[in-house]
Amino acid sequence: MRTRKHNRLRDYDYSTPGAYFITTVVRGRQNTFGEVKDGAHYLTPYGETLVEQWHWLHKQYLHIILDQFVVMPNHFHGIITIVGTGRDLSLRPKTKSLSELVGAFKTTTSKRIH
Repeated sequence: MRTRKHNRLRDYDYSTPGAYFITTVVRGRQNTFGEVKDGAHYLTPYGETLVEQWHWLHKQYLHIILDQFVVMPNHFHGIITIVGTGRDLSLRPKTKSLSELVGAFKTTTSKRIH
């Protein structure tokens, strides 16, 4: 049985402004989000939903900026930058830590898919 390596630093505040690289993986590593054919990658409707929810995250939480991302057949990579008060937080003062942001992204994506 493989043991997962812990990817988080102990005692680090993941709500601190900065850029964070995230990876999420489909349960069982099933090719749910897309497929590769003839060297090209094609998204499934589930993969398209994932992209929509990534953009939703930016609209929902004004204290973040979303950078590059890539949807692979069975996982997702993206960069989230927490900017603190760099955007107009008076409109929607919802601030979340990195784990809460990733949780919201995964939960809303999963709910839309299922």
